[in-house]
Amino acid sequence: MKKLPLIASCVLILAFTSSRLSAAGDQFVSVKDFGAVGNGVANDTKAIQAAFASVNSAPYARALLFPAGTYLVDHLQFNGAHDVRLSFNGAMIVGASKVPQPSVVTYNNAFNVTIDGFHTVSAQNRLTYACAVEFTTAPGVGTGSISRVNVHNMTCVDAQWALKINDYKNDIQCSELNFFGFLSIRCPQAVWLGGSQAGASFASSQIIAERNAVLPKLPFIAFRLEGGFLTVNGGEVCVPEPTGYGFYLNPCKTDLYHSTYPVVRVVGCHIECNAKLAEISNPRKIKSPYSRGLAQFSVTGCGGFCTPEMNGTTFVNVSDPTYAGKLQFSGCEFYNDYRSPTLRTAPTISGQPMTQIQVDKTSFGCGFKNWMGGVTGGILRHGLEQIVYADNLNNQSVAKNATDALRFSTQIGTGSYERYSPCYNSKTGVFTVPSGGLQSLEMSAICNVATAEAPTEAIAIYKNRVIDTVGTISGKTMAVRGVYASLPAGTTLEVRLKNTSSAAVRFGVSARDKLIVTASN
Repeated sequence: MKKLPLIASCVLILAFTSSRLSAAGDQFVSVKDFGAVGNGVANDTKAIQAAFASVNSAPYARALLFPAGTYLVDHLQFNGAHDVRLSFNGAMIVGASKVPQPSVVTYNNAFNVTIDGFHTVSAQNRLTYACAVEFTTAPGVGTGSISRVNVHNMTCVDAQWALKINDYKNDIQCSELNFFGFLSIRCPQAVWLGGSQAGASFASSQIIAERNAVLPKLPFIAFRLEGGFLTVNGGEVCVPEPTGYGFYLNPCKTDLYHSTYPVVRVVGCHIECNAKLAEISNPRKIKSPYSRGLAQFSVTGCGGFCTPEMNGTTFVNVSDPTYAGKLQFSGCEFYNDYRSPTLRTAPTISGQPMTQIQVDKTSFGCGFKNWMGGVTGGILRHGLEQIVYADNLNNQSVAKNATDALRFSTQIGTGSYERYSPCYNSKTGVFTVPSGGLQSLEMSAICNVATAEAPTEAIAIYKNRVIDTVGTISGKTMAVRGVYASLPAGTTLEVRLKNTSSAAVRFGVSARDKLIVTASN
């Protein structure tokens, strides 16, 4: 038998093993080992699915390699991926299905998954695909959640939606879903995230919602959120079209995390929106628990060009009157050359606006109205100071099936509190707005029940009449907070306890029971 030269033998060994070795110690398996071609002509769906199934079921450290090439597929489903690495080496995944599909690539339930390497997912402008990439969960598949998933250098192109994460009807557990260097191109709608427990973060990413000459006319949206949690840190959010939204925020169906509306934090981004930066609405008329006030849209250290080009539109618009969240801008600088209102909130509930607005060290540049003058509606939380501090309920009790004002007996009346201390009557528990009125006010109380049984319905804040019941009970501790705007002189507010338990409720003698009033005039 003729022996091969040593060098030729080494070449053969390397060729056989190169697809199975990595510097990090993972055992690579190439999709081409299972018959994938990657020439942009052959359909590689079955080969890639077989390769993934093999790698995902292996009992050792595993990684699936996609060598450079164009892989034509119908619909890739990476179901129940766990403890696996999908490594793309300049690969392009292209959708070719002629029948409706949820996405080109679906990650259905995933735990401890790394998706890395520069790669592109394209729907080829086909209306058969709802989006390019989807993250979701389905009963009976894998862990039933999405957790510890890191996605690096993914690009989505030529799709109606670039990326979808769950939807507003499902409360999947989605945490630690992190995107690094994500890019959307030629997608009218970029990122859709939904569900009370869905959460994602984007770092150093370019989220661009732009016109596509092939796809039908669609609303331009960079981020659409229906519940959930979103953090955008660095990078760019861009909607270069005259209509659309940088952030389109709606409530989801349930409120397992205490708020149907999303929590959004945007930090250190370049933002360019030729239409609205944000719209907060409720098109499905989902019940929004306005009394909780945990929703938030926060923009910190950002800048760029934001202008409503269409006459009458706004920089940020809150059209849902039940939205009791916070709008916060800090350390931002935006340029604008149109004269449109800065921010507008919806009509009020029972004559009382719900949205809280806070701005600090922020400039809106040429053409924008002064922030104070540019706000219509809402509760402007700016220049707030603590004006009343009282504690100790001094053994006060409330009989069963009774409602009574809580009277905090010890009040600080010196220093910065001296001016407003006469406004609070510790004998009646009533705070009266002083002459001149107050621009905004927040009244909060916390108290601890000394008796064995706590009331089932805790505290309500009154403004001459009941506005909302916002009490919460944790063991024997009760807390409540009410926020109000444009209070005229003489308005009275008080904190009341409605005791619906089967016995009287008594409080002790403790400085831990406290009432705090914060206001801006």
